[in-house]
Amino acid sequence: MFYNSFSKAAPLQLTADLKVAAQNFIHALDNMPRLLVKYRAENERIPKDIPVLKEVVEAVWRKEDKLKGLKTELNNLERQIKLSLKPTEQTEGKSSEIVAGNQNSTQLP
Repeated sequence: MFYNSFSKAAPLQLTADLKVAAQNFIHALDNMPRLLVKYRAENERIPKDIPVLKEVVEAVWRKEDKLKGLKTELNNLERQIKLSLKPTEQTEGKSSEIVAGNQNSTQLP
């Protein structure tokens, strides 16, 4: 019987069939050489990519200045739009007050 390493009191049930448990272990051992080849190839490929990746990370984005200019232009346009809408909102507010005043004066007591 297998015991849990965290608690010696409770048995750890891996599988009811010990033959299946042994086959799983043997299957894992059979996969190790294939996995070793796979990860060694990957470990050899990764260092070759490091210089290229460092260049990409350290490079300055070519269109950064253009983006800053466009953002500034956007802010200017937004400010101009807000300023042009203020007189319209003020005149609409006055006209709505006039209309409300006219409605109050035309109502019969």
